[in-house]
Amino acid sequence: MDTLPGYARRESLSRGRLFDVFRAQRADGVHVIVKTPAASYPDPGTLARLRHEHDLLASMSAAGIVTALELKPVGMSLALVMSDAGPQRLAEVGALPTGQFLRVAVQLARALATLGEHGVIHRDVNPAN
Repeated sequence: MDTLPGYARRESLSRGRLFDVFRAQRADGVHVIVKTPAASYPDPGTLARLRHEHDLLASMSAAGIVTALELKPVGMSLALVMSDAGPQRLAEVGALPTGQFLRVAVQLARALATLGEHGVIHRDVNPAN
């Protein structure tokens, strides 16, 4: 999905076989992350996965985990709108001093532990996201 009414697309973050993830700005100026099915007419299973992700994120409140802001119907599809943690990814930062690296590692471990407590396994942990 290339357009989302009320949102200005700013930066593509990833485009996979099933989903497209991009940074956007709402009409009120708030920066968000949007996840949409890659297909123009997604199958019911893909839409169910997006609904499930929305419900999981809406049930969690922890540092390092994005907040689900809304699940927006768009034509025959859906768009998951989430909070934006910030414009910089670790891949863009480069090597960190040891103390800062350890703080980030502990924050990441806590976020992954929270996901695990909710039965979620993050299958794509990497510096680019």
